[in-house]
Amino acid sequence: RALRAAPLAWMLTMPVHAQVPVQNESLVSSQPDIIDLEFSQDRAQFLWVDAVGRVWIGNIDRNTGLFSPANGKGTLVSADGMSIAKTMVIPTNGAEWVSTATGEAVVFSTFLPGAAKTKDNARIALATETGPGQWQTTVLSPEATRYAPYASHDSGDALPRLSYVDGAGTHYWRNLFDAGSEALVPQANPTQRSVRFVQGARAMIYAAPVNGVQQVLHYNLDTQQLEQLTFDEGDKDIRTVPWMWQAPEFGGEYLFFTVVNYSELRVYRKLLAPGAQQPAWTVIYTAKFPNRLTVMSPEPFTYQGKSYIYLVTSKAPDTYASVVWLSNIDADNAFVRKLTPDSPVRQRSDPEVFFTQQGPYLYFNRADQSVLPAKQEGVYRTFTGLPAPGN
Repeated sequence: RALRAAPLAWMLTMPVHAQVPVQNESLVSSQPDIIDLEFSQDRAQFLWVDAVGRVWIGNIDRNTGLFSPANGKGTLVSADGMSIAKTMVIPTNGAEWVSTATGEAVVFSTFLPGAAKTKDNARIALATETGPGQWQTTVLSPEATRYAPYASHDSGDALPRLSYVDGAGTHYWRNLFDAGSEALVPQANPTQRSVRFVQGARAMIYAAPVNGVQQVLHYNLDTQQLEQLTFDEGDKDIRTVPWMWQAPEFGGEYLFFTVVNYSELRVYRKLLAPGAQQPAWTVIYTAKFPNRLTVMSPEPFTYQGKSYIYLVTSKAPDTYASVVWLSNIDADNAFVRKLTPDSPVRQRSDPEVFFTQQGPYLYFNRADQSVLPAKQEGVYRTFTGLPAPGN
């Protein structure tokens, strides 16, 4: 039976407050260098790299969602990570969890021992847990510049994967435990921030220029088949990355989203249009933000059988006056909730979701850029308004 594509769903126009819950944010940790933290829902922990390059694991209370200890310095994984200061000079990201057959390990950017902390000496390190609170670190080969790892997240995965770049920004991927499997990511642009793995599949999704327009591509790692997913107008993911996930409301089908021309969120589903011979990726939901706002850091999550996307918008051209939003993907009952207030004027960046017994919270960094140097105020969180588990 042919499926009829849903109409383009919903345009965000001013005013935007009709379905918005009480806007909220609260301080979780005043530790100023907890930046780019990454949660492990299974472990109830978070990962981060401090201002001098130490890689830490902090704990988070599943009931309250509060950090323990509040400064995030629960377990020292390594003293040899790439510090926040260096990540500003060598554009990269912090430490990442990677799911393996024996549990979650940690990958992060480091430098050759005793060498100058320059891009040429950047490498990727793997830390594995050898006992409670005990971590062992190995620098991965090859003996060439490699940094900025992003990892696969498939629980119990016997073939976990990494993506990363070399000194020229060229994107590679590899099976974590097999240096010989390293391969180029085809057609990936060095200016692209990152390429991401598709959870539940040995595949990647990323944006790259096609005939002068930035489009979304899908790459099967095993068959080496590269597929163009989008053909519609607008540059995709100029400052963001596309994401593909399994949507429970569609029986686990894969969907993906992209950010178009900086300010429009589009969600795609593979559908067979009337009269068509083959299904095609079709827009089923869209949220368009005003042109003066730039969408940043969007990510999907699923909760109680539904899919959601959180993101930050900032006033172009910088990231200063920014707020956090939550969107669903339901064209028939669409909402985009503005979760944080406009005042005080702050930079809010890199939101991450954690599911507490009260419901999902989004955690983010907040900075005051009205002073020089900008003041990092620590980690804040905002409540999504979604119900507690079981409700």
